Amino acid sequence: MQTSLKEAVGWHLADNILDGVMLTSPDGRILAANPAACALLDLTEAEIVLRGRAGIVAPDDPNVEQAVAERARAGAVATDLRFVRGDGAVIVAETTSQVFTGPEGEQLTALTFRDVTDRRALERALAESEARFRSLAEASFEAVAVHVEGVLIDANDHFVRLFGLSPDEFGGTVIERLVAPASLEDARAFMAQRLDGPIDVQLQRADGSLFWGEVRARDIRFDGSPARVVVVRDVDERRRAETDRHARSLVALAGGIAHDLNNAVQAMLTATELAEQRLRVGADVSSLFADLRGSLDHVAGLSRAMLAYSGLLSHVRRDVDLAALARTAAREAGSVAEVEVTAHPIVHVDERALGSVIGELLENAVDAARDPIAQVKVRIDLVGDEAIVEVVDHGTGMDPQTKERMFEPFFSTRFPGRGLGLAAALGVVRAHGGSIEVESEHGRGTTVRLRLPAVLSV
Repeated sequence: MQTSLKEAVGWHLADNILDGVMLTSPDGRILAANPAACALLDLTEAEIVLRGRAGIVAPDDPNVEQAVAERARAGAVATDLRFVRGDGAVIVAETTSQVFTGPEGEQLTALTFRDVTDRRALERALAESEARFRSLAEASFEAVAVHVEGVLIDANDHFVRLFGLSPDEFGGTVIERLVAPASLEDARAFMAQRLDGPIDVQLQRADGSLFWGEVRARDIRFDGSPARVVVVRDVDERRRAETDRHARSLVALAGGIAHDLNNAVQAMLTATELAEQRLRVGADVSSLFADLRGSLDHVAGLSRAMLAYSGLLSHVRRDVDLAALARTAAREAGSVAEVEVTAHPIVHVDERALGSVIGELLENAVDAARDPIAQVKVRIDLVGDEAIVEVVDHGTGMDPQTKERMFEPFFSTRFPGRGLGLAAALGVVRAHGGSIEVESEHGRGTTVRLRLPAVLSV
C-alpha cells in the first residue's frame, strides 16, 4: 500500500491499536494490516495483502457472504468470522467492518477484529450445559428453579405448577414471596449461608395456600453468571404421615399409662374402703379418708378420660333412642337447654359414655353462652344412615386458633388443668365409628355436630 494512502487515511493510529485492523476494499482485496492483525493471524503484512479476504477467511465460514451483503446494504456490519492463521489453525474473530470514502473518492473498508476463540468455546460449552440442565430439569419429577440473589430467572414446568405461578410472569419473582411467614427466617439463613440442604420449610403458593417442601440448593453458573439452582419436593403427605404416626404413638402411650394407672387407683380405692371399715376411728380421721377417696376418684376419672381419648376404654353397647339419651344427658348435666327433635334415630352405643359426651358439650356451650336459657339448644336429626346431634350456642364463639386446638388433651381457654373432657369426647365418638364437626365464628357462637351410624329410626 502506498505511503501516501496510509497517511491520507490516518493509518498511523492503527499501528498502535491492540485489536487487529485491516484496510480493505469491498471486492475482497486487503490493502494493509496493522501489527496486531499480523500477530493474530501469524502472517506478515505482505502475506495478508497477498492472500486477500479469500485467503484468510475459512472457506466454510457460514457468515462471510451474509456479512458482505449486509455491509453493502447498510455500510457497516458486525459479526463473527473464522480466520485461518499462517500455521493452519482456525480462530474465531469478532469483527466490525465500516465502509468509508478514500482520498480519491474510492470506496474503502476498515475491518477491526479480535480473537474470541476461547470465549466462544466457553459460551458454547455453557449454552450446551444450560441446554442439558433445562432438559434434565423439564424431565425431572421435582420442581427446579434458578435464582440470582433471590430473584427467579428460570424454572421448569413442575415448579411453575407447584407454586401456581403464571408461566409468562414468574421471571423476576422474589424467592421470599414463595416462603410462608413462619419459615421466612429459616429460609433467609439457608440462602445467606449458601447451604445445600435438605431443609424443610413451609412454602406459599400464588393463591396463598401453604404446603411443606423439602428444599435443596447448589451454586451454579447460568447464562455465564453465578446463580443458585433450587430443587423443591412437596412433602406435605410425608409430614402428615409422620405426624399421624407420632400421634398414634402418643395415644398408645397415653392409653397404656391410663390403663395401668386406673388399675392402681382402683386397688388403692378398695384398700381405702377396707381400711376405713376395719379401723374404728373418730370423725376427724374419717373425713381424711373421705378426702382421700375423693382424690382417688378424680385420678380414676382422669385415667378413664385418657382411655377414652386413646380409644381403649371398654364400652357396653346397646340400641338407644338418641333423642331420649340427649334429654337425659341434658337433665343430668343440670342444663336448661332446649332439645329439638326432628327424628328419633336408634344408635348402638355405650349409653353412659355417649351421655357423658353430650353432657360435656352442653357444659362447654353453657360456659360460652351469654344467656344459656335462651341461647343453648340440642338438635336431633337423621340424615341418610347417620344420626346427628347438634349442640348450638350463640355465645362468644371461637377464633380459628382455639377451634383448631379445642380437642387437644389439656387444652382449655378456661383455666389450667381443664381440657381432657373434649379430648375424651372425641375418643368416645371415634370409638363408636362417628365423627365431630365444629362450626364457629368469633362473637357469633358455635355449633358442634356429632355424626354417628344409625341402626334405624322410630
